[in-house]
Amino acid sequence: MTNSLIRRSVAVAGVTLFMSGLLSGVAPAGAAITGTGVALPQLQCEGRVDRPEQDGDRVRARAVTRCRDEADVIGVRVWLQKYDRDDDKWENVREGSERRENARWVRADAETRCERGRYRTVSVHFARDDRDRYRDREESDPVWIGCR
Repeated sequence: MTNSLIRRSVAVAGVTLFMSGLLSGVAPAGAAITGTGVALPQLQCEGRVDRPEQDGDRVRARAVTRCRDEADVIGVRVWLQKYDRDDDKWENVREGSERRENARWVRADAETRCERGRYRTVSVHFARDDRDRYRDREESDPVWIGCR
């Protein structure tokens, strides 16, 4: 019994020492380790695109770029697209963009006069700071809009 307790205590102490050594050298989540062993925060952003919506006699597409921390430059470009049945392809109807400096988020809209049909939103999101860059493309699900 005593032998068993001693073995468990030694095992727990060994695991504790092992873990404390590992954890002391672990960089925080979302950080990159450089060649010098110094942790630098990474640019963590996300792009969101909304399905087009009808607002009275207008159709609007919206996209937003958000970063966890402030970026030197952050932006978004958005396209409102309508499906052309004759050509069997998506065509750009309107475009919008927005860019901000030293910011955490940005939003852009594109809107046009409402015409009955299938619409979708396509967007490109970007951000950069002195160490890192972010770029992403998003596309919404198509939506049928039956104008009044």
